Amino acid sequence: MLDKWGLAKARGRKTTVQTVEKILTKYLKFYAGILHNAYTGEFVKGQHKPMISEDEMREIEFVLSGKNRHTTKKARYNPNFPLRRTILCATCREPLTGSCPRGNGGQYFYYHCRNKRCSMYGKAIPKLDLENKFCEYLKIITPKQEYLEFFKATMIDLWSEKTVDYQLEVERQQKLIKQLENRKQRIYEMREDGSYTLEEFNERKAKIENEITAEKITLNENKIDKLDVETTLSFTIQFIKDVSRQWFDLSPVLRPRFQKMIFPEGISYDRQKGFGTPKLGVIYEVIELLARKKYRLVEQGGIEPPSEKAFGK
Repeated sequence: MLDKWGLAKARGRKTTVQTVEKILTKYLKFYAGILHNAYTGEFVKGQHKPMISEDEMREIEFVLSGKNRHTTKKARYNPNFPLRRTILCATCREPLTGSCPRGNGGQYFYYHCRNKRCSMYGKAIPKLDLENKFCEYLKIITPKQEYLEFFKATMIDLWSEKTVDYQLEVERQQKLIKQLENRKQRIYEMREDGSYTLEEFNERKAKIENEITAEKITLNENKIDKLDVETTLSFTIQFIKDVSRQWFDLSPVLRPRFQKMIFPEGISYDRQKGFGTPKLGVIYEVIELLARKKYRLVEQGGIEPPSEKAFGK
């Protein structure tokens, strides 16, 4: 695209990905509104409109330096078999895989054990049968309404407490950033009065700017957005109450991630016995813990104990 716009003609050769990366890296400060004075060696504010902020520039520099690098994993999921790797063989505990052999009636979709040493190896489970049973199981592990309401009330109280703690931490960091900004201004003043050489100035300025950026990143992470917590929790509860429908409506590509949140270690399946007892996701564990706590706090007979069936136990 750049070559079509005339870059290849201007440079006299075709543009490569490496060239683009080099250009973006070399002119990163320019994009942040900073110019380099070739005579003094200093970096100064330019007259042009920045494309990114200085904080964003610093974050990008952190990534380029390898301090915040994220690797992208190759997709391991087949959208035709969303339960693949989530459902485990009850005999060998290996994740099921999927296949779609062709027959006289067309293509057929099956889940089956992939472990050749397992007695269940190759024994097919129709895709629709397993996925329908999975949806039914999601309904079974749905907590009761009274436990969900208790969870909501507890989370609102916890949010109120944490908001105060976070606000105190934000104020502390804002004070620290202000102190660092004052130190930065002092560095500029010492450069102007000749106390620092150019090399000393650039070194100290870069160090203080990195410290400021690091603190601002932490500050942004600690800031709590103003939101309607009660409405958010109501949506969360509604989502959990109808988790089977949510799974059904999701794109097959997104289902594996969704399943991982509910069953972090997977869930076994036996043809005769059905699904095993899985380890449930954090939110289910929290709701169960609060439900049992509520039961201990009320008088005997005031509320029935949490149903093990309701939590997949």
